[in-house]
Amino acid sequence: AAAPQLTFFGLTLNKSAGVVVSSTESWTVAGVYTNTSGDLINTGNTVTFTGTANRAFAVNGGTVQFNNLTVTMSAGFDRNHTAGSFNIIGNYLCNGGGFNSTTGTTTFDGGAAATLDHTSAGVTTFNNLTINKTAVGLTSTTGTFTVSINMVVQGTSTYTATGGTATFGGATAGNITNSSAAGAPQMTFFNLTINKTAAVTMIADGVISANGSFSNAGQGSFLASAGGLQTPWQVNQNGTLVT
Repeated sequence: AAAPQLTFFGLTLNKSAGVVVSSTESWTVAGVYTNTSGDLINTGNTVTFTGTANRAFAVNGGTVQFNNLTVTMSAGFDRNHTAGSFNIIGNYLCNGGGFNSTTGTTTFDGGAAATLDHTSAGVTTFNNLTINKTAVGLTSTTGTFTVSINMVVQGTSTYTATGGTATFGGATAGNITNSSAAGAPQMTFFNLTINKTAAVTMIADGVISANGSFSNAGQGSFLASAGGLQTPWQVNQNGTLVT
């Protein structure tokens, strides 16, 4: 039998205590979703954000955990994450419109291998991105996304991209940190681009690798330390090919 389907327009969670657990249902939210207080723990199936206009997703209190998160907004519209942090234990997929996080941290955790992919012309932006899975990896084959401040791989996690581009943008200094105990390098990009809009510094801590290309195209600086950046291909810094 098909999984139960829950479809909301606007959704607010405002429990004074306790947890809302969703273990089998697939959820669709087309309007604004606000977590004011209380916890939402989704451990099964998929939460899908849809919409034909820009819509907010705010975590003002409590804990929000999705199993799989899919963004299927209409072309030209975003799901805007405007407050708080949240967790994803399964897969993330943007296949329409965009997801724009301007606050907090998006954390991929849990004990199951998962994917971060992007199959549309939309834009995915994470404010901070943390990968903290248990002895398994987050993989990406079409993962084109932007991180505004920090990206961290920690615990016994791995991150491996075989396609797409990770861009570190915005005007705030940040870090790309591999502190995984799973061995080095366990933070592998395909294409890696630094494109800061201000004269700030991105620092790479631990060994990271880019199997496609690396470029520093913005106004900021890139400093690699403690093992540095490993790339077998071209490195393009501010339009100049460095071999």
